[in-house]
Amino acid sequence: MVEVLVAIFIFSLAVMTFVSVFNQGIRGVDSAKKKVTAAYLAEEGIEYLRNMRDTSMLYTASKTDGWNNFVSRLAAAGCDKSDGCYFDDQSLFDLSSDMPIMNIPIETCLGTCPTLSFDKSTSTYGYAVGTNSGFIRKISFKNINNDEIKIISEVIWRQGMNFGTVSFSENISAWIE
Repeated sequence: MVEVLVAIFIFSLAVMTFVSVFNQGIRGVDSAKKKVTAAYLAEEGIEYLRNMRDTSMLYTASKTDGWNNFVSRLAAAGCDKSDGCYFDDQSLFDLSSDMPIMNIPIETCLGTCPTLSFDKSTSTYGYAVGTNSGFIRKISFKNINNDEIKIISEVIWRQGMNFGTVSFSENISAWIE
């Protein structure tokens, strides 16, 4: 009888160890998935702003006016402040506009930026449609000189009891000669 109890105890210990390791593996995979998603969302923030800069500079009468319009638009939205800004790309698919990227509203983050939603039907992130994704994207910029700014795209999410953060930055300039 004692031998059976010892065997059951050892077997239970082995099963509990396996379950614990398996559980840690699942959490690790979930953590990696969130970090990769956050990295893509941060990169997307920079890509959108680079596209806005390019469109503004290519379709404005002069390079200087296009660059100044782009930087002024970011500053008007508070992207140069500590709270940062965010954009909602829902109007990007408005095909009645010649340059839909220029119609994307850029808004000030008041204290904190809103949480992105995930739309399962289109597999996209935005603010209008979908369920709470847990990701918050904040865009900011710093002036380097008259022809160059540093764009920072930061994504924050809850990771258990802590927060995860991915931040990408890129210097962009008034590149047209």
